[in-house]
Amino acid sequence: MDDDPLLRRARLPHPKLDQTYVFDLGEVIAVLHTAEADMNALIVNFLNLLLDLVNASGVPMPVGYRRALHHLANEMTFSRDLATFFAMRGHSRATTINAIYWSLGAVLSRAILLR
Repeated sequence: MDDDPLLRRARLPHPKLDQTYVFDLGEVIAVLHTAEADMNALIVNFLNLLLDLVNASGVPMPVGYRRALHHLANEMTFSRDLATFFAMRGHSRATTINAIYWSLGAVLSRAILLR
């Protein structure tokens, strides 16, 4: 990896491999789709990373999607109760999941995949 021609050509710094995050996207979506609570803080940890990646991508996020993800991340910082959050007016599981799919697309549209 030290002499990777793609990194040289793209003039990218070498990635810091000590910063590794592993999220099972299927699990994230399943928890958001049906779970009453998120006792392992999976959602807040995932959303914090995803929002940072979208911000770094430079792709402007639609206001409704940004609001949905920020509200959920803020709520899950202090609570693990998904059912109550989604029962509140203006919060939708479907909108939140669509916002995550949009965000993943934004991140991947600007990503360089390394082998």
